[in-house]
Amino acid sequence: MYLLRLVIIIFLISGIAFSGNSIICGTVIHKENLEPLEYVKVKILKTAKWDETDAEGYYEIKNVPPGMYD
Repeated sequence: MYLLRLVIIIFLISGIAFSGNSIICGTVIHKENLEPLEYVKVKILKTAKWDETDAEGYYEIKNVPPGMYD
């Protein structure tokens, strides 16, 4: 009985830990010269989630719930 409870608890904890949010990341570049664009705001439409690119054009939006976004 103890082993069964332990397995159920581990299963529930792992489900909670891995059902969480994701990260969307990437690099914004100029379409003509392919140079990275710095300090550009990248936003997920219809949400409050956004980030600004760094000096190398990299951005990372954390805690994004699973789904499809524009």
